[in-house]
Amino acid sequence: MRLFDWIIPNKIKQQFAKSMFQYWISNGTVNTLENDTGIFLDKAYRQNISVYSIIDRIDKMRQQACMKLYKNVKDGKPEEIKEHDLNQFLFRVNPETSFNDFITQFLIYRLICGENFVYAPRMSSGLNAGKTPLIEVLPASDIDIIEGTITEPVRGYRMFNDTIEREFEKQDVIHQKLFDPLWYRNQTMHGLSPLVAANKTVSKLNEIDETQLKQLENQGPKYALFKKNHRHTTRN
Repeated sequence: MRLFDWIIPNKIKQQFAKSMFQYWISNGTVNTLENDTGIFLDKAYRQNISVYSIIDRIDKMRQQACMKLYKNVKDGKPEEIKEHDLNQFLFRVNPETSFNDFITQFLIYRLICGENFVYAPRMSSGLNAGKTPLIEVLPASDIDIIEGTITEPVRGYRMFNDTIEREFEKQDVIHQKLFDPLWYRNQTMHGLSPLVAANKTVSKLNEIDETQLKQLENQGPKYALFKKNHRHTTRN
């Protein structure tokens, strides 16, 4: 038994070999991100500076627009309404979320997941029966659509993650999505994430960052190996 085999456990050697194959000897294999909205949010948005910067730019551009409530009058000119219950949402959509933060959340889920789910419950009794007291963006990556029948395809919605499991009535959730032209292949009612088309580009950028990070961690000099006069030499 060689000294190297005795000192280093097999598990460590396997992990080392795996990392070498994944980061250095890829052999032309492209490891793209799994087509999962949760992975897109983590690997493409939270860990990719290019995707994050693009979405952040879009969000900052939309903040230049001022949201107001208007109604159409007879002469065709819009008239601003200052006294209306809906105006409360222009400041806070619920006790924890401002209107500006709500739009940001709305955009991020739409651009990353291809859809968003807004919880908008209605009061069932009292003078304000039928009105919505608050609205809230639900985490699109954690929402399942509860399928119904042919005549009523959607029966409700379910939110499930490590900390909460809850069902919502169909009438209490507003579901908006980007159209998926191949929805019938997977029989899905979810939207199409724009990152499906950008998957290879995003994956390539992530692999470049990982490779550069591994080079930095190894702290080794960069060499080029080439063949000259039937002898192998190295050069800095």
